[in-house]
Amino acid sequence: MAKLIIKEGERKRIYEICEDTLHIGSTPENNIRLRDPGVSRVHCEIRKTPQGYRIVDLESKTGTKVNGEFINQHNLRHGDRVQIGRALLQFNAGAAAARAGLEPRESLRMERARTRKGLHPAVVTVICVAVLLVVALIVVKAGGAFKQYEGLVVLDKVLALHKSTDRADLEQAKKYLEQYEKLPAKEKTPLSERRYREYLEAVRTQLGALDARIEFKQVQDDYYTLSNQAVLLAKDGNYSGAIALLDEFIEKYPDSSYVRTMEEKKEIWYKKLRGEVSDFPATLTAIEEHIAQERYSKARHLILVARTLIRTPENIAKLNEADKKLQITVATQWNRLHKEAQEYADERNFRVAREIYNDIRAKWGIQKYVDLAKAELEKLKLRE
Repeated sequence: MAKLIIKEGERKRIYEICEDTLHIGSTPENNIRLRDPGVSRVHCEIRKTPQGYRIVDLESKTGTKVNGEFINQHNLRHGDRVQIGRALLQFNAGAAAARAGLEPRESLRMERARTRKGLHPAVVTVICVAVLLVVALIVVKAGGAFKQYEGLVVLDKVLALHKSTDRADLEQAKKYLEQYEKLPAKEKTPLSERRYREYLEAVRTQLGALDARIEFKQVQDDYYTLSNQAVLLAKDGNYSGAIALLDEFIEKYPDSSYVRTMEEKKEIWYKKLRGEVSDFPATLTAIEEHIAQERYSKARHLILVARTLIRTPENIAKLNEADKKLQITVATQWNRLHKEAQEYADERNFRVAREIYNDIRAKWGIQKYVDLAKAELEKLKLRE
């Protein structure tokens, strides 16, 4: 057996709980009706569970307190004091509930209060009118006795979104929370403020987790893309190009766990570069041979590496001279071969013209002329 001792102002009553689910609110449809303006239409419910009785707040406008603390759910124990609006309810269970009742002195005091005499009828009338006016003023100011607070309405929309793993849902939840922030204080309640903080923290956590996953995926994709490109360049002997790709990644993601691996690769390739140009006279001879045999990209590579690793004024001057010779040779060769290809094209011999430009793209390895050859091949397609 379980009972509720209900006290509203000076009115006191006892309700014996016989239902599996007991509804408490301000409308007649509830099992227990409380007439306080702070009570929602269906304020809370008491459910019978295998563990006993549990009280559940039904998103009420002013919240439900048990033993002075706001609750969402609470397993009731004998002697618990529940506050709903200004009404006080005491829960009694077990053997003590059978003895629960109104004390004779209390019953007598309430009866005398109801039948108190001595006040002039006119005074009683004035008091009643004053009370009615105050109640009417409260109702008008609040927009109705059962006002639906806008803050709770907005937060109800967040309920289904705030733990989602979908970014669109979380962004929508953020908009609702921003809408709640802009509401005037009169549209908020202690319950809505508590729910707002809970939802805001959940949305921030979920968005942070999504951003972290996206960022990690981006870093991982960039690492594998640039690393594979760098390895291919290194296999072709273009260690400087490979190192440049790794430096690009390190500059973009300095805190990445992949940086250490890239630094180790760079050190290996730097050693190979230093080996290529350790004998400077031999390096100059190799540059000359590459230019003579139209291996322009390899000549350019040695010049750049030597400039980086052998930085003395005398050596820099010799490298600048070799670089100037390379540029003049490549420009001269381009003018000659381009003129030859155009003559073949004018004779409608497009196959030979294409071979000339394709050889330039395949062998020279200098981006400027690779792009020029590609553009000329596109023009040949139009002429055909």
